[in-house]
Amino acid sequence: MKWSKYNYLYKTDQSTCYLYNSLSNSLLDLEIDVFSYLLTLKIGQDFITEDEELFNVLKTAKSIVDNDKDEYYNLKYKAHYHRFDNMKMILTINPTLHCNFNCSYCFEGAKPSIYMTDEVEDAIVNLIKKQKNINSVHNTWFGGEPLMAFERIISLTNKMKNLEINYSADMVTNGYLMNEYVINELDNLKITSIQITIDGLETTHDKRRPLTSGKGSFQQIIDNIDLLRMKKPDFDIAIRVNLDNNNKNEFIEICRFFCKRYKTFINIAPGFVSDKDGCRTSSCLMNRDVVADFLLDLYKKHKYATSNLYPDSHVFECQVRNPHSLVIGPQGEIYKCWNDVGNKDKITGNIISKQSVNTNLLLRYYTAGDPFDDNDCKECFHLPICGGGCPYLRIKREYEDKNIDVCYVKKDRLQEFLEYYCEFKKLKEKHYE
Repeated sequence: MKWSKYNYLYKTDQSTCYLYNSLSNSLLDLEIDVFSYLLTLKIGQDFITEDEELFNVLKTAKSIVDNDKDEYYNLKYKAHYHRFDNMKMILTINPTLHCNFNCSYCFEGAKPSIYMTDEVEDAIVNLIKKQKNINSVHNTWFGGEPLMAFERIISLTNKMKNLEINYSADMVTNGYLMNEYVINELDNLKITSIQITIDGLETTHDKRRPLTSGKGSFQQIIDNIDLLRMKKPDFDIAIRVNLDNNNKNEFIEICRFFCKRYKTFINIAPGFVSDKDGCRTSSCLMNRDVVADFLLDLYKKHKYATSNLYPDSHVFECQVRNPHSLVIGPQGEIYKCWNDVGNKDKITGNIISKQSVNTNLLLRYYTAGDPFDDNDCKECFHLPICGGGCPYLRIKREYEDKNIDVCYVKKDRLQEFLEYYCEFKKLKEKHYE
């Protein structure tokens, strides 16, 4: 068997030796003599050892393979198979584009007071009925602000639940309308998780995410989260903090705020405002290097380890590549990506009208910007863990702006991330001894 190109060997300042493999997303702690021998190997060179245990460990980690070309084609096959998997339908339903917030960076621009009708609701149900091969539907309630059309959510959910199919849901909401009535309905609506955005402490958040009246929204959202935690303490809440250079230093403060407020775990994750989200000034954007610095500094300065320290395996791309993944607007208009909601030029069709299908746009989403057609990606060590990155950005780069950076945030800083991950893991193990 041969030494894989997807191997990365490194030694820390403490002389600890590691082998990371991106195919298996595994990290091995090595003895110095083994590390020294592996350093002599070139990509594609035969691996020879009489140590059967070492051989089996490296084979399991995919550090030694029959050949890298077959491993690459295996990645390509799995990615393409996933793109056209017809067993599951992934929906994002926007019951309204209306919103009670006026966020400074909102990518949707104008938020018209358009609400879903009974006709569109029935068309969605009929669309699901026509899918003969699927055995499950997962839906994300999106908007606008979906809770402004909560009765529509109840009505449509009840109809989807009556179909002979497994149904599940989550919701992306600003949280302002998360009252007791809504909370009491979550189980009936099969909603198992909710994402709420908090952009900093009260002053910062209220400046970035005010109501359309100009009034602040922070305290009401916090009160609503308190109520949700009280009534459903184990419910999955994700707090998203949209960050740019104007508020990035406040992320750790909002983490401390929630950690102090709640004894039970609550997931707090950074989101990074970029050009696709409509940031108004270029000075606020965070490029890949700045994002990497930010994530590393969270640990270096605060010993805060997000899930972003260790590489996540993203062999499979976003569901926008899949024909059974649809974003449906309140008038029955169909998009392929959340970023397109409200943009008439990005409508691919309509489930109730005779509006012609935008075949060219659909083909772009299905096949354009394919990392497996990109010579740089084909040879890249990171392809097995990044999957080529965001299809939306890859397509945008191909058709609009060739300077868009689509690469993995850890691409040039992998060793730093791995070293901090190992340090954090040891600290955690020591804490539980």
